[in-house]
Amino acid sequence: MAKTEKTALEDAIDMLKSDHDEVDEMFGDYKKLMDYEASAAKRKSLATEICDALTQHAELEEQVFYPAAREYIKE
Repeated sequence: MAKTEKTALEDAIDMLKSDHDEVDEMFGDYKKLMDYEASAAKRKSLATEICDALTQHAELEEQVFYPAAREYIKE
């Protein structure tokens, strides 16, 4: 495997791990909003952020991670 391919795959994995951590933290924040009976507007705002982050995460998987992983598996 060429070094650049390995680096691209490793970079994608690092980004995905970071996304997982970020979304996990946001879900924790959302739970706190629920526990403290925050307004629907605050919950909706955070829910929108979570959905946006998950959408970006899915796009990263589809456009970067999966193609890099497929190339790695071929070799």
